Amino acid sequence: MKTTSLLIIVFCLVAITLNTSCTHYYYQPSANNVPLFKEKNEARIQIQSSGGNYLAGFDVQTAYAVGNHTGLQLNFFHTGDKEQDYGFGTGNYIEGAVGYFKPFHNNRFLLVCIKRAKKEKNSSFK
Repeated sequence: MKTTSLLIIVFCLVAITLNTSCTHYYYQPSANNVPLFKEKNEARIQIQSSGGNYLAGFDVQTAYAVGNHTGLQLNFFHTGDKEQDYGFGTGNYIEGAVGYFKPFHNNRFLLVCIKRAKKEKNSSFK
């Protein structure tokens, strides 16, 4: 019984390890947007660029506290690459969110969001 359970666990770990790799050409995650607002009319804007050997991208993140406990977010991410021998790819990601926030003592926060996102990806390989 113990041997069978151990074999199943080892098989699952090997399967997960072998099936979770990403090609380095296209993996470029967007940054997290976690505005820790305390009161109404606070705003946060963050603009970042990112890149690697063959790809480049940028990230624009905004957030605004419209009320004492209500906030809005709008984020946009674009990435793309072009390698002459491999092909090209581009991607866009836009998301909007409405959320509830509440600051507590000792720099603790409660943040609850409802998000909606849209992704677009184009690729061409040789």
